[in-house]
Amino acid sequence: MNKTKKALVSVAIESTLLKKGGIPLLDEVNYGLYKKFNSSIAECHEHPEYLKGILQEIFGVDHQEITNSIVKELTAFNYDDKVMQFIEMVS
Repeated sequence: MNKTKKALVSVAIESTLLKKGGIPLLDEVNYGLYKKFNSSIAECHEHPEYLKGILQEIFGVDHQEITNSIVKELTAFNYDDKVMQFIEMVS
């Protein structure tokens, strides 16, 4: 995935989290990614399972609403196979 696509995925995740819960939710997800996986939102393009795991911990079965919103953000753009793989793994 090129740098533009990686940035696109990160922005879609951050934008969705900010819309759903503001800075506190963004911070909670970032902290969870760091604590559990020594990772961050910027690295979720390579490890969407990390994001999915943290969202499941925070929201339980309702995590799908967040992932659907991320997918919706990404579908506004013309995406390639790598972004599609991310969408499939996080959904």
